[in-house]
Amino acid sequence: MKKENLFKRIVATVLTTAMVVGAAVVSPAFGTDVHAENFTETTLQLFANAEDGASAPALFTMPCKLEEEGENERGYAKEAKGYFKFTLAQDAWVYFTSSTSSDRDKQSLSSRTKIYGDPNFSNQVAEFEDPYFTDAKNDTAFLKKGTYYGYVYAHCDNWDYFEGNVNVIGYGVPIASCFQIKQKKKHKKTIVTINNALGRFSKYMQCVPKGVGSQSLYNDRVWKDEGKWHGDDKTKVLDCNENDQFTFTVKKKSKKYTVMLEDINGKRYQKTFKVKVKR
Repeated sequence: MKKENLFKRIVATVLTTAMVVGAAVVSPAFGTDVHAENFTETTLQLFANAEDGASAPALFTMPCKLEEEGENERGYAKEAKGYFKFTLAQDAWVYFTSSTSSDRDKQSLSSRTKIYGDPNFSNQVAEFEDPYFTDAKNDTAFLKKGTYYGYVYAHCDNWDYFEGNVNVIGYGVPIASCFQIKQKKKHKKTIVTINNALGRFSKYMQCVPKGVGSQSLYNDRVWKDEGKWHGDDKTKVLDCNENDQFTFTVKKKSKKYTVMLEDINGKRYQKTFKVKVKR
């Protein structure tokens, strides 16, 4: 009986340990101490075109005084964490990156930022870093309207210290601006133009003469991979005209078209509409 009870206790201990370890793997460590009141509310600005976003102020700024784990000269913290949230009033393409501001060079400060679609940090939509040894990275996303939550983590390496701010940069372009479609009707043909609202952040736009479901957004039987390979035989990669507009011409009869916009990071969005042609 004693051996049986001991066996049960061992099994219970193993199962409990497995559950704890499993939970640790699934849940981000930095999310365990986050509460709703910790999120600083901020505003992500939207612009008619992405090039204007360069004038946007920092989305979130985290002041910090940090030193490397092995340093103890100044009594600074070894790491810094910041939490923020913003709300999009409409669907939009968004751009994120980060920077530092300090009287000293960045030195050995590294930071990483993650953006989530929920306050529990279970639905990640973007991630970017600013390592001390290279330039800051960026990330982009096509996001639906709603509230999003950000987490910033920073630390020092190489026996160094940092005094200053970690700045999260973020701005967006409404989907309505990305797909501002105009149709110029002539005899038996219609010229379609779509403003290139993402500018240098757009990779290309493709079009195909049919309706395409959202489940096929990354289907290489519909869209050409890297704008070159595979795809539907009728799929075309659109060029920009002198006015920085994507354009294509439809002849003979009215029909549905789907256009797909891909940005520099491979993020995509597509829209289906009807092109009308005068008989």
